[in-house]
Amino acid sequence: MKASRSEVEQTFQQLTQKFNDTKADFYYAPISIQQSRTATDMPANGPLWASRTVLKAPNNDSVISAVQRAIRDLGDGCEEITQPSQADVKVQWSGYRSGAAINDAEPLLGEEQKYQKMMKEVSSNTTILYVHGGFYCTGSPALSRGVTANLARLTKGRCIVPDYRLSPQHPFPNALIDLLVTYLSLLYPSDTSFHSATRPEHIIFAGDSAGGNLVVALLLLIRSIRARQHKRINFHGLEVPLPFPAGAALFHAHLDLTISFPFDDLNKKFDFLLPRPPCLSDRMPPCELWPTQPPRGDMYCEISSLCHPLVSPISARSWTGIPPLFFIYGEDYVGKEGKFLAQRAVAEGVTVQLHQYERLPHIFALLYPKLTQSHHAFAQMARFMHDCVFQPDALRVKHVRYPPTETEIEGVEENGFSTMQFDIVVAKMRQQRANRKVWTGPQSAML
Repeated sequence: MKASRSEVEQTFQQLTQKFNDTKADFYYAPISIQQSRTATDMPANGPLWASRTVLKAPNNDSVISAVQRAIRDLGDGCEEITQPSQADVKVQWSGYRSGAAINDAEPLLGEEQKYQKMMKEVSSNTTILYVHGGFYCTGSPALSRGVTANLARLTKGRCIVPDYRLSPQHPFPNALIDLLVTYLSLLYPSDTSFHSATRPEHIIFAGDSAGGNLVVALLLLIRSIRARQHKRINFHGLEVPLPFPAGAALFHAHLDLTISFPFDDLNKKFDFLLPRPPCLSDRMPPCELWPTQPPRGDMYCEISSLCHPLVSPISARSWTGIPPLFFIYGEDYVGKEGKFLAQRAVAEGVTVQLHQYERLPHIFALLYPKLTQSHHAFAQMARFMHDCVFQPDALRVKHVRYPPTETEIEGVEENGFSTMQFDIVVAKMRQQRANRKVWTGPQSAML
């Protein structure tokens, strides 16, 4: 017997409540503890491959200079930017390991041997540069393996996951620099790299939550550098082309760090995200990492940079030339950001596909991978990736909503996206920025 709509809604509310009951304390743990528990490696057990390696940073400041110029070109001149740096980027290659049981231990092989073993199971040219989420301050390639191995299985390809530098120790734009170095290293590998040069039309950017933000910001960064530097960049002393990837696919991308879009009753019922970031709450205990010295009003950047397009991509004035975009959202408020960005991008000729699953929370497909909707969401993303690489001419604009049932997930296609006016949204963002205060620690008794 098919469950009624009210029964399904009650089930999804219970999922959200269970998550709040079991995870809320961790969200409000000191940032140093959150990082120690999430930003670490672990054995790659089960049906997946993990091969760890390091991508060398350039021995000059050409990438940093290119990023700084893009920040100036895209900003309004009021941004305060922490002096960026660059470092070697630790990455993990991830792929599906056929024939392995869920409890099988990671093979005792060298990292390059594991990479070669993984590549023997890769039958597609698809290469996914996956950027993990975690509020810009937590997470690691190891925690993303369930997602990346699944995407590799569905696309018959492989994933590379950068262990980008985290905030608050490494604020904007250091994570973006790490991602740009990763992408350039895919295109132009060094002599010591495991992989051979990868064609840009075979590369898909992907990410979840904060990682989705970083992916969209990376696309804007690439576009800005291409416009200023004749589509080229200096990398390891050579002037090389800087092409776009084939597309970008995102789980619940968080695109507005000012948090200017409204919450509503559905958000409160079905989602665990709150209008006030945990790091700015009186429930957040201070530690050696946060608040910073001197204190900031956001873990990722200075308050003055909150509206910058490379921090909050919905403030970008133009999307012309951006490759195809794919979004998945549940009933989380960040879906409003995605709809708004989709409206702007589609109006400028970008192919955008947005899939929204009613009554489901933020990153539902990652938190509850056994749900029918989660299987469906992964399949839709893999199909988009396939089309980007193998039949880009078949891609078309779509916006589909899926009803909250376990047995029926056929969607209803809608016309159009958000109709909010750009100037109104940017004005709200600037007001939110004006209201943001530096965080110096809890101002009242912790709840």
